[in-house]
Order: sequence, then structure tokens, then C-alpha cells
Amino acid sequence: MKREYLAQQIIGVGALVIHNDRIVLVKRGVEPGKGQWSILRRAVELGAGVRAAAVREAKEE
Repeated sequence: MKREYLAQQIIGVGALVIHNDRIVLVKRGVEPGKGQWSILRRAVELGAGVRAAAVREAKEE
């Protein structure tokens, strides 16, 4: 797999959500990893905190 690098860095967060002894996963809809299962993750918006970004992603999914 060839790795592509952006001209600008992007900060990202991941969240592992456990509910009723089960782990919440999402099926990726875009590359890289389209069709694969993953933990919740998202890019952090400029000026936002990483904790807030992780909580927002968990609530959206």
C-alpha cells in the first residue's frame, strides 16, 4: 500500500467506546481502509481540544 502525505499536518483523535460489554466499531466508508472496521476517529478542528473532538465523534456515531 502506497502512503500519501499531505502538505499540512492534521491532528486526529480516536475513541474506544464500550457499551454493555461491547466495543463500538464503525465500517470505514472512505479510503484508506474503505470497508474495514475501525474505532471511532476524526480530525481535530483548528482551535478545538482533542477531548472535545473525541466526545463529539462518539456522540455523532
